[in-house]
Amino acid sequence: MTTFPASGTWYLFDYGKVISTEPLAEYWASVLGRPVGGDDLDRLEELDARLWSRLNPRTLEVLDFLAAQGAHLALLSNMPEGMSHRYESEASWPGFFAARYFSGRLRMVKPEPQIYRHVLKGLGAAPEDVVFIDDSRANIEAAEALGMRVVLLREDTDLRQELALLGEPA
Repeated sequence: MTTFPASGTWYLFDYGKVISTEPLAEYWASVLGRPVGGDDLDRLEELDARLWSRLNPRTLEVLDFLAAQGAHLALLSNMPEGMSHRYESEASWPGFFAARYFSGRLRMVKPEPQIYRHVLKGLGAAPEDVVFIDDSRANIEAAEALGMRVVLLREDTDLRQELALLGEPA
């Protein structure tokens, strides 16, 4: 079991539309309206992983800055299990995070409160010591209800400015 620092702020990032950009609309049109299985499912998982692998350079700049400052970084994503294993073995971005929590592995999803409690326990952090960054209002509201500080990330959000408003270095 990994032991994390007992004090200091944790920055808890979502993946989809926070670290990654939004996938192409054509992809979703290609999978709607019919059941999927077997080879089709394998192919769609491959396409899904590729489409979600386009990274958001603005978020990466903030991650670079926070990592250089020695900040405590963690990830909480509603990513499927297979995709999470793929990214951990093939992508560089998981290296930013001291702790990574994936819904597909945990069998819990955001915005259910138990996933946030699981993460807090795993980090050994009080809710007020966590800044949760996500693009979903429902996920943000659930984390905030537990006492976490939050940033709702939209396309026009200046993440550095939002962190500064929370009193965090950015």
